[in-house]
Amino acid sequence: MRYRRSRIDIFSQILVAAQGADTKKTKIMYKASLSDQALNEYLEILTDSDLLRYRLDIRTFKTMKKVLGFLKHTIRCTLP
Repeated sequence: MRYRRSRIDIFSQILVAAQGADTKKTKIMYKASLSDQALNEYLEILTDSDLLRYRLDIRTFKTMKKVLGFLKHTIRCTLP
């Protein structure tokens, strides 16, 4: 039996995967277990919400400072 993840679960997995240093899209895709098409949709939502920043010059994503508050209060996720 497969567990179906909620959108909030997927958002949190993407944000945790992109936390820290600049992160390539491929790494986020594998850590969040998403297809390229699905990941693109979620990344667009997260960048439009200013939770992720895309650096075109080095083609990487990085979480914004307000992500910690988002993860702690909205998702109630524990971070290392």
